[in-house]
Amino acid sequence: MEHLPLTRKSKTEKFDAVLRRSGYGEFIPSNTIINKRFPNFGATHSEISCHRHSIVILPFITIVEVKKEDFKEKVCAVTSSASEDDIVDYLQNTKGWQKLLVVPEGFPKLIRALRKFDPYYRENYFVLYDEFDRIIHNALFRKEFVRCLKEVLMFTNKAMVSATAVELDFEEFSDFRRLDVSPDYTDYKVDLNVVVTNNVRTSARNLLNYCNGEGPRLIFTNCTKTIEYLSQLDFIKDDYTIFCSEDLDRKYFALNDIKCVKNSIADQKYSKFNFFTSRFYTGVDILIDGPSPDVFMITNVPKAFQSIIDPRCDALQIYGRSRNGVNSFTHITSLTYSSENKNESFIMSKFQHERITLETWKNTMLTLGDSGEQEEIEGLIKKSYSSPVVDDDPFVRPYYREHIIQQRKLRYFYESAKNLKNGYSKMDQFNLTFDTVIQRWSDLDKEHSFRLSAEVKRKSYAQLLDLALFKMVRPGTSMTQQELNRVIDIVRKDEPLTFECYRLFGLEYLKQLKFSQPKMRDALFRHKKTDKHQLILMLDRIISEFQIGNHYYCDDISKKLKAIYEEYQYESAPGVIKTAVATDIERYFECVRRNSKQKIDGIYKSYYIINKPKYKISDDLSFLSKDKGNN
Repeated sequence: MEHLPLTRKSKTEKFDAVLRRSGYGEFIPSNTIINKRFPNFGATHSEISCHRHSIVILPFITIVEVKKEDFKEKVCAVTSSASEDDIVDYLQNTKGWQKLLVVPEGFPKLIRALRKFDPYYRENYFVLYDEFDRIIHNALFRKEFVRCLKEVLMFTNKAMVSATAVELDFEEFSDFRRLDVSPDYTDYKVDLNVVVTNNVRTSARNLLNYCNGEGPRLIFTNCTKTIEYLSQLDFIKDDYTIFCSEDLDRKYFALNDIKCVKNSIADQKYSKFNFFTSRFYTGVDILIDGPSPDVFMITNVPKAFQSIIDPRCDALQIYGRSRNGVNSFTHITSLTYSSENKNESFIMSKFQHERITLETWKNTMLTLGDSGEQEEIEGLIKKSYSSPVVDDDPFVRPYYREHIIQQRKLRYFYESAKNLKNGYSKMDQFNLTFDTVIQRWSDLDKEHSFRLSAEVKRKSYAQLLDLALFKMVRPGTSMTQQELNRVIDIVRKDEPLTFECYRLFGLEYLKQLKFSQPKMRDALFRHKKTDKHQLILMLDRIISEFQIGNHYYCDDISKKLKAIYEEYQYESAPGVIKTAVATDIERYFECVRRNSKQKIDGIYKSYYIINKPKYKISDDLSFLSKDKGNN
């Protein structure tokens, strides 16, 4: 595919002006993929306004509704309520240039209407596939994004446009040209603050509460539980609106008695706090009168993977929703802390293995005569997330394949703060600031934390430590040693086992143990048995505690050794401090046991006379070999 440059001279220059200045005239050129790079650039507007018949495919019905509100009767919005006859009626009665706006699911209905009206529709209408990166990003969630592409490619004149264009290295695009817009000015990057946190709810609550902007808050998240939690906070609950689909409202918000839900922004009326689900991430024009809004993206992984914000497309698209600019732009997120050390080559290798396996299964299934065996193999194929790559339609398979690969790469971004930062940096669209906000479970979140399993709690505390240390060592950090000590004190007090294991083994090893308490205790026990330094210190302590020539009653010896075993966490089994008995003294000293000739507290007590230690301080450890049989 040939790449051709387009240069934008300033922030205010619109797409049609760039086309004219670059020699392309009034119209978007055909057989082109346009990487416009900037949202709110006016590419879709230019096609709806130009002098030719156009079909514009938009990713979400909310965008269709907003464009319809802007252009009124000049456009035909092909919604679910519009029949084929309604579309034909618009085509027959519209004077001038016809503009048809449609989502992929409505495209077959539009084509059926066009066939009734104009048998040469493929030559007479220009098709613009807007935000076409959704062909890949939504391939499995909404399969019509790919399936309608077959018909689009049959049109004589067609183009694809997006601010976050993907590479379409497919045969059907071999004769396309790609127009790449680049800025000819310096201040084109977007300021974005990424907040990595161990507690999304508390951090989001605090940032929203203390945000000092005068405009409304626009909160983009696909995590319904986060929306529910935030919308019921005291400072939000009296002035908020949730924008989502009717289906999501019916299945979740209505069932949970959450009010103030709207399905469209066509009226452009907003509250102080406004929540938007993913259907509003792309292409929607949000018009705010007055002070510019503060925009927040909230990702809650791994609890809600559907809420992941893609730094390659979602972030820039969300920024572009506010047509009059933004006051601040913030991404609040947790991380997955995967135990797999994945990179792009790992992802591709694993995917190729899955694809070959699925193809082998499918070929085997087709050769089997036994229907029961066929059903069994077909069931195995359907259970695989990668099963669409063996779809019967060869046209759609490459798009499903690319979707699966991109989704796995996306998850990789959220496995560490470093990966996420690299994901954003590759876009070359953001002035990034990264911050790590570490929360202890707050009062409002206690109920939530108590519901967590013990393993999840241990994982949370280990991640809290890891976040603190990451922030401490990062260049330019604002974290002080005092703040780090506070985090250490929290974890040491609340989860001493997790603290000790993290200190000795690190986070990656704890992931391998799956934060299992028995496994962590066993690992700690095995480590202590081989930790000569710790055992030397304990031996020194014992030798120093008992004076040569003195005699010690057996119960006093037991008490002293018990205290020392506890101090040094000397275990006889994982998680079990060794029981101290008086005879243990014989392992550390040459001594003589005697029975007292007089009663003490009404009984005859035994005692030991200490002659000399069997080992030099910080020297001989041979006694340890005898320890195994005495535990």
